[in-house]
Order: sequence, then C-alpha cells, then structure tokens
Amino acid sequence: MPSSAPSSLTSHEPSAATDLQRIEIAALQLAPDERAALAERLWESVEPGDALDLAWATEIERRIQELDSGAVECLPWDDVMAGLRSKYQA
Repeated sequence: MPSSAPSSLTSHEPSAATDLQRIEIAALQLAPDERAALAERLWESVEPGDALDLAWATEIERRIQELDSGAVECLPWDDVMAGLRSKYQA
C-alpha cells in the first residue's frame, strides 16, 4: 500500500493528505469483512451501481441458494471439459 498521498493532492493541500492518511490507518485496523464492506460503500460513492449490478447480485444469490439447498451440484472442471470433448469431437 502506498505510503504517500494520492497524486491528486497538491502540496497546498496538506490537511487533505493528513486526513486521508488518518482514514487509511483507521480503515486498516478494521476486520477484513468490515474493510470489504467499507470498500464497497466507498466504491459505490464513486461508481454508483445500476440495474445490471442488482441483476447480477440477484442471480448470484439465487445460485448460492441452489448450491446450499442441494438443488444443484458443482462438477469438477476436468469432468465438464471431458464431457464436452466427448460430445463434440468428430
């Protein structure tokens, strides 16, 4: 992790660099799941989500529930590729 302030902060903005450094130090003290949640919230403030993000989140949750319930099962990649090769080889 870089120890200097972002290049967008110029030398006439020392308090901004100091604030950023303090926030970074405090954020790094959080538990990994809290840092992940914070990163997500910060990213959303920069790049707001849209309907596509919501659609993907919904699909991911549906697939996780299918796996957890046993409705579907995962197959090893090698087995999937072997099946495809067998099916489509001339």
